[in-house]
Amino acid sequence: MKKNHLLYFWIIAFAIAACKPQHDEIVIHNDSVYFDAMRKSRAATNQYFMSASGPVSDSLKADFEGVNYFPVDTNFKVIADFEKVNSTEVFEFSTTGKIADKYKHIGDLIFTLQGVACKLAVYENQNLKAEGEVIYFVPFFDLTNSKETYGGGRYLDFKAINTKKVIIDFNEAYQPYCYYNHAYSCPIPPLSNKLQVAVMAGERM
Repeated sequence: MKKNHLLYFWIIAFAIAACKPQHDEIVIHNDSVYFDAMRKSRAATNQYFMSASGPVSDSLKADFEGVNYFPVDTNFKVIADFEKVNSTEVFEFSTTGKIADKYKHIGDLIFTLQGVACKLAVYENQNLKAEGEVIYFVPFFDLTNSKETYGGGRYLDFKAINTKKVIIDFNEAYQPYCYYNHAYSCPIPPLSNKLQVAVMAGERM
């Protein structure tokens, strides 16, 4: 009887271990907690944009009713492989104004979206790094630009990526401040970061 119990114990332990995600595995959670967090995030963004310190230009504030979004769609939340790039080159993006931060290409995100193979370069903001803040910046174009979204592209931000796999959530894609106020100087995404997919997620016009 004890032998059978021991065998049963090891079978259960093996099954649990087999089902447990490995070190480099990432699991996407699309539960109520996620949707609630998205709702709160968008509400906070709208509150800031509609405040006196928000980025909306004075000429638009009177008619501004808040940031427009696509409905949250988990089909635009995917797992990507992150491939590091050993580059020492520091450069500036072309911008919509005269001010430009410095960036470094630190890796690429490889993934499939809507059945299309995609690749996006990831850049580290060197100005923020000098101030002690690490932000990985992903500016991109897609097939919604100048139709549903700003023609100058949209952005994604990541904290430092320390894993080989990363969750990309395009529901968090945002439009540059220069869409809301021409006084801002915004990076223009490189053409190499153009997705041949209509990303119907995140901020929209």
